[in-house]
Amino acid sequence: MVITDVLYVPGLSANVLSVGKLNEKGIGVLHRREGTVLSRRIKGRQVQGKEGEEEEGEEVVVARAEKKGGRFLLETIDDGEL
Repeated sequence: MVITDVLYVPGLSANVLSVGKLNEKGIGVLHRREGTVLSRRIKGRQVQGKEGEEEEGEEVVVARAEKKGGRFLLETIDDGEL
């Protein structure tokens, strides 16, 4: 997976992802007790949305994150671009 439009911060001990920036790029972030899932909607069949409206496409998981210590370790699933 390629993550584009990033900033380099010298001396930072970990990589940081902005949930807001991911959302702007069409990536949804869902936090659950068992872990975090990053997903994106792909074009295709119609999917029933909230309150009955139809949304285009199907939600596909692109990455999972597991919390270890105070950090989330990201495991990517597809080769797309974030």
